Amino acid sequence: MSYVKKSFLLENSYSFSESRHSTLSKSAAVSSKSPIVFLSHSHRDKDLVNGIRKWFHDKGINVYIDWLDETLPSTVSQLTAVKIKNKIYESNVFILVCTENSKDSRWVPWELGLGDALKGMDKVAILPVADDYGNYAGSEYLGAYSRIEIGDRNELGVFKPGENTGVTLKSWIK
Repeated sequence: MSYVKKSFLLENSYSFSESRHSTLSKSAAVSSKSPIVFLSHSHRDKDLVNGIRKWFHDKGINVYIDWLDETLPSTVSQLTAVKIKNKIYESNVFILVCTENSKDSRWVPWELGLGDALKGMDKVAILPVADDYGNYAGSEYLGAYSRIEIGDRNELGVFKPGENTGVTLKSWIK
């Protein structure tokens, strides 16, 4: 098992064109054919999130990304918070992309609290993003949640806290 590396996500991000990405995200937000993942993240990590979006899309997993949602108000307001809360509720699972930027975000901890309350801890996972050496330093409380890592055969797996065996990301989402 290993953490997903920042450089890998950036490489994926650059190979995923913005126009294609935008079109796919709109269809993912309304598709009922496959589960939707609510992806909590810092907006300062857009390049990384694009890489995650591509990787998940290639595996047939639909992802909700707030800054691609045309129904959100252009200026952050109470309505933004209500719509975000509803998207978390409607999603099958909640995934928090953990980076240095997400630690500084005001929205990420609020979204994690909602994800925990609305989904339950079994449907919340942390996606740690490591540096090129595989190092990741997250906040202590994040250790209470399952984590997503690269497992056997380059598959994403979800591992409960303290465990080294898990399930595939796709089976966890269902």
